[in-house]
Amino acid sequence: MKSESVQQFNESEPPDRKDRARVAAVRSRPIGATARRLLPLLAFVVTAVLLTGLQLSDRMRMPAREALLEASRHLQEAAGEDSLILVRPPWFNEGRIGLEGLHLHPATPLDPLELHPFREVFVAQGRGRRSALEVELAAVLEEEGPLFESPRWRVKRYRTALPWLVHWDSLAALQDATIRRHAEGAAGVSCRLGHGRSIHCGRVDPWVYAADTWREMEDLRPQWCIGLAVPHDQERMTFEWDEVPLGSQLRIRAGNDVHATRSPRGADVTMTVSLDDTVVWERAFPPREEPYLLEDIEVPGGSDAARLGVSLHTEDALDRFFCFRVFSYTETGAPQR
Repeated sequence: MKSESVQQFNESEPPDRKDRARVAAVRSRPIGATARRLLPLLAFVVTAVLLTGLQLSDRMRMPAREALLEASRHLQEAAGEDSLILVRPPWFNEGRIGLEGLHLHPATPLDPLELHPFREVFVAQGRGRRSALEVELAAVLEEEGPLFESPRWRVKRYRTALPWLVHWDSLAALQDATIRRHAEGAAGVSCRLGHGRSIHCGRVDPWVYAADTWREMEDLRPQWCIGLAVPHDQERMTFEWDEVPLGSQLRIRAGNDVHATRSPRGADVTMTVSLDDTVVWERAFPPREEPYLLEDIEVPGGSDAARLGVSLHTEDALDRFFCFRVFSYTETGAPQR
């Protein structure tokens, strides 16, 4: 009689109370065996998620080769001798296929005066926010719109509008320079223009490199400047140009090259600029100083042309490369197209 009454009492319990009892019983069971059975599946899911994330990250970081080739084809058709193509690493090596005969430069900070030989500029880079270079050059470039766009890659076209008139550029005029490596007061060794715009000064290895496009630098040489291994042991390197047309100002860009050996040892590199043998600018560059200095100086009045000289020397070069470029220009206030 008693067991029947207990059974009747249990059957009379509300359903929700029964469910809670079953859940509590399940929770009280050991779960080790179940977890061991689920571990391989869990590991597989985590691995798949990680691999998918890495693949998506790679796709966002490296544009598809097909898109790069298509961008290159558009650039081949649109760019000419007076066009500059600024490309953003690390995609340059594949993106420049078919562009070897055009003016290429990495999309790194540059002096707007360096745009003076070019009528238009193309900026080739991955999609996303506006690059720092585009923001920096906004005052001297007029956007004409996209030349090519893909989900991960884009090429934008700009027209140059520089508020300066450039009269002379040391890099463009390098072949007209008289270059010597010599001790103070001595005749020294004259330098000659060699293969690939390297200049040799009585040695087998080149002392001076000059490059106005990336392809001439073999991706390793100084960018858009005259680069040299500055001599030491009481020697100096001098560059002289006759009848340089003068504007109202000289702009000097100079500094230790980014590829130079960086060492806390060594001596300063001293650079001087002179007009008709009168020093108008001089500065010492410590071994670890970052490139590049940009400085403008007023040109003394009285002459429309002068002999311009650049002299460099150091007490201890430590295989450091130095880079410089000098412009003679006049500020017009109105865009020069």
